Amino acid sequence: MSSEWRALAVATILLPIVALSIRFAGWTVTLERLRRGAKSARRPETMGMDPASLARVVRLAASHGPFRATCLPRAAVLWALLRRDGYDPAVAFGVRKAAGGVDAHAWVLLDGIRFDDVIGGAPFEELQHRGPVPQQRLDAAESQSRS
Repeated sequence: MSSEWRALAVATILLPIVALSIRFAGWTVTLERLRRGAKSARRPETMGMDPASLARVVRLAASHGPFRATCLPRAAVLWALLRRDGYDPAVAFGVRKAAGGVDAHAWVLLDGIRFDDVIGGAPFEELQHRGPVPQQRLDAAESQSRS
């Protein structure tokens, strides 16, 4: 099986799990769990793919797989798979003006390159980006999710 097919399978499995984790455990806890998993699971499933190809595979799984993922789980899964491949990405959050309000979006940054940051033609203005979560914030978030 080629590395792209393996990455597609992994992304297809991770997207609904990550979406549920974000919903019930929160963003901080989910990202830290993915960080820990990526650190301990450096296996050949996605090794050898360039970041742009990996982003394309995650986008494909999110838009054509059995679970239609929004930008937040997509960004988290791409972030985790890139970390698993030895990269040091960050997740960015941004907004843009839209008819009748504001659109929000999440994407991945790697070495100044934005992956999946344009939807519907116009780019998003970055508000912040985040890499690994500090341990103190994780401990606080986990204690809140248990109560």
